[in-house]
Amino acid sequence: MPKVSEFMTQNVVTTSPEASIYETSCVMTEKNIGSLVVLENKVPVGIITERDVIRRVISKKDDPTKTLVRSIMSKPIVACAPECSLEEAASLMRQHKIKRLAVLKGAELVGMFTSYDLMIAIGREFDMLQATLTELTKEK
Repeated sequence: MPKVSEFMTQNVVTTSPEASIYETSCVMTEKNIGSLVVLENKVPVGIITERDVIRRVISKKDDPTKTLVRSIMSKPIVACAPECSLEEAASLMRQHKIKRLAVLKGAELVGMFTSYDLMIAIGREFDMLQATLTELTKEK
């Protein structure tokens, strides 16, 4: 069975709870990503997404240069271990209605597993099954 570690992003971009929403938005734009994991003393304490910024800051006309990540981040962070199965990861995402899972080894952030990663993983599994069925049904 494939594991989350085979499909996760390993170099996760992070931010501090004390960073401003403006600074965080600039990082997301520069890196072309939709979320940042929030670390406090190297421990993941939350996640901030583009959606959080729009719904909790912009739509309320709050000042993004004065609003801190701590005040709008989603917490606690939902996580799984690197050896978590794809089924377990999908179940966590469905249960918490989220698209991103932090991947933790103990308390250390080692990756990010997203709904896109899940789609890629399922696609590869489907391709492998299709190839196996094709091979089995070939005339001899």
